[in-house]
Amino acid sequence: MENDNFTPEQSLQLINKMITEVKSELQNNGFFFLFWGWLVFISAITNFVLLKMQSEYAFYVWPILMPLGGIITAIYASTRRRKEGKRVKTFIDRAMAYTWIAFGVALFIVLSSGSLIGIERIYPFVLLIYGIGTFITGGIIKMKLLVFGGIFCWILSVICFYVTFDIQLLLLAGAIAVAYIIPGHVMNSNFRKNV
Repeated sequence: MENDNFTPEQSLQLINKMITEVKSELQNNGFFFLFWGWLVFISAITNFVLLKMQSEYAFYVWPILMPLGGIITAIYASTRRRKEGKRVKTFIDRAMAYTWIAFGVALFIVLSSGSLIGIERIYPFVLLIYGIGTFITGGIIKMKLLVFGGIFCWILSVICFYVTFDIQLLLLAGAIAVAYIIPGHVMNSNFRKNV
């Protein structure tokens, strides 16, 4: 169907329908915020507890759980894509994809530098990166809770420069609860209401 076959009202209805569908799809991504939120939250708290117990294995929670999370995420995304079939990629889809690819690359670079600059010095930068991904996503899907979560990550990022590593782990857990877990539950709730 060509655009000149649409009345102005029909064009607006089509645009509104597309925006609603994209928003619904993005809000269904509450799974990713919840999954990664809880995984990072549990990892940070476990790392903190093991550190306080003076375990020499305190840090191993990260290289075990994060790759496992990556595998689970890839399987979930692949399964979801197969179920949904092909659909047209919108500008918002591409913006979200590039945002989270940039997030992943930046996070990988920062985490990889931990052995060079010291693992206790990277968490301010990790929180900064979490804030960027969350803030941009909130702006794209117009979800103020995610925007606030991104700002909260940035505030805690600054505080991390002035506290010890064990406190940084607690700040990371708090940031993740506010920026990922709470918005993830809200997204899932909104998605269920709209289905």
